[in-house]
Amino acid sequence: MPEWLVTKTKVKVSKGITTASVEFLLIVDSISSSRVVMLADQVVEQFLDVLPFEGTPYPERPWLTCREFECEQLRGRIYTYKANYSDEGSTEEEDEDANDNPLLEPAKVKPTAATLTEATHQDREGKAFLNTAGDPLIDEVTWNYGGFRISKNVASVPQSYLDLANTTNDAQITIKNQPIPLNAARFIIPNDWLSDLKWKNGIPYYVFTFEIDIDARNLHYGVKLNAGTRQLKDGKKVAIKSKDGSEISEPVPLDDNGLELAEPTPENVTYRKNKRYPEADYSILPGVNE
Repeated sequence: MPEWLVTKTKVKVSKGITTASVEFLLIVDSISSSRVVMLADQVVEQFLDVLPFEGTPYPERPWLTCREFECEQLRGRIYTYKANYSDEGSTEEEDEDANDNPLLEPAKVKPTAATLTEATHQDREGKAFLNTAGDPLIDEVTWNYGGFRISKNVASVPQSYLDLANTTNDAQITIKNQPIPLNAARFIIPNDWLSDLKWKNGIPYYVFTFEIDIDARNLHYGVKLNAGTRQLKDGKKVAIKSKDGSEISEPVPLDDNGLELAEPTPENVTYRKNKRYPEADYSILPGVNE
């Protein structure tokens, strides 16, 4: 049977960060004529029950985890294996949910926030911006949005997760006890949505990450002033003309029938809402309704 033993250990504390290393000597049964079988990564697979991998906690210190490892052939059937541990960026609290099987660890949920500057025709009461002649005015507003960033260890990413891109929730959901109304959540795939392959206790896994943007004000709808340069008369679209008979070049408010609004005021203009994104079931996502 393959043999192993620990040959060296080391620990260091500097500026509040603890690092450690453990070195092993690995001895396989025999030398194979197959070059592939003798490759270091193939040899490592013979010791999956013994060796630490990325994410493996240091004995009795779960917040000190393996961050990297390397295996090197010394000669013949003898190899050396070194695992480096660190607690940088980790706390005891973060590792309370650690599990021997990384795929059984719960989703990690963190709050996020962002700002978005966009054009608007409305004031804080939802009334229109109009000049004294009743024509629309466009202003800018910066909205502050909250949300969540959720990460989960997975063997692979189900296609059903990725299919949620460009959708909103089809029912109220809850994340970290925070209720999110219908259509207020939008699934976002960030740049780092899938990690490199990781190992823990001999189990391979990926870290899948997604974001939930919350827009409880407009529900991710497009809200536009009901205005245009043409109006609907006798079922036909005709250009709106100014008093001197020339066609207007800037949109003016319309009523619900598509006709030019005779005397537009902030109270009587209307808006058109565009439900941009189709609805989808978000309850299938990790970290949602848990």
